[in-house]
Amino acid sequence: MNTTGPKVYLVVLNYNNWNDTIDCLNSIQKLNYNNFGIILCDNKSTNNSEAQLLTYANEYFNTSVFDFNGISFSPRQSNCLIGNEKTSLCYIQTNNNKGYAYGNNIGIRFLYDQKLSFQFVWLLNNDALPSSDSLNALVGKGLQDEKVGLYGSTIIDSTTNMVQCLGGSRYLAWTGRMKPLYGGISQAELTRRLETRDPPQIYCVDGAAIFVRKSFIDEVGLMYEKYFLFFEEADWCIRGRACGFKIDVAPASTVIHKGGASTQHSLFSQYFLCRNHFIHLNRYAGWRKYYLIPAVGLIKIFKYSTKNKLEGAKMVARALYDALKFID
Repeated sequence: MNTTGPKVYLVVLNYNNWNDTIDCLNSIQKLNYNNFGIILCDNKSTNNSEAQLLTYANEYFNTSVFDFNGISFSPRQSNCLIGNEKTSLCYIQTNNNKGYAYGNNIGIRFLYDQKLSFQFVWLLNNDALPSSDSLNALVGKGLQDEKVGLYGSTIIDSTTNMVQCLGGSRYLAWTGRMKPLYGGISQAELTRRLETRDPPQIYCVDGAAIFVRKSFIDEVGLMYEKYFLFFEEADWCIRGRACGFKIDVAPASTVIHKGGASTQHSLFSQYFLCRNHFIHLNRYAGWRKYYLIPAVGLIKIFKYSTKNKLEGAKMVARALYDALKFID
């Protein structure tokens, strides 16, 4: 077990899903790298998540509890900064549900607010299950090249056991779409391909597991919060490249992801996928946005219309309208 490597803080965000969050924390306890702490944020869950998570955390971790009031952190139960044999876990009640970037950003802001020493942050979805060697692999890659600001992991679908992506996605500039790298192939096939070629360059890391260098945060800043859900990681990667950082993948870092195949099927999720796709195109597609935004919108509306899904077509129109209001 690694006891001398750089300090890493894992940030896990919960919202009304304490069962998956506890599964994630169980996997984290099995990591073969122990120079890490955990920041567990809750975006004002409306069920009994807080009670369940704090009961669990107090049993297995050296736990501290903080409330975020929009400006500062108020301690409710403080002992995680005192070293003992248990891994430290700081639970933060964000007191607002403003989305993925908002909750994770608060976790990162806490590290700076408390002046904690660290070299990397690992943002993990609460429905992600890291393998025991996954963090070792990320730290090993992270120590090789200081100009790499973000690393992705090999993401495995929990239902099919197939590869969701190798690290993240590539960008199809003329269509404005992102395509998961090696998505849908078997793990054995991925291993075979990586034996004969280097991993391809990725446009953005997958949001289920984002390994971030501290110097990246210092220079690039936190994630853009207006997306609420989806496209935050792509935005972060683009801003990072503009600051001179590279994006890479640690193939040996394997993370099983429960939600990748199912979270994008509801109209709620589809709305944010559509709206944020339009926002992303407007921010970064350059002159291509003038044909991509209307083209993508019309294609999506047509797709729903041909399937007699009027609500879906209305959702796309509303997503386009709302996206225009969020343009900086």
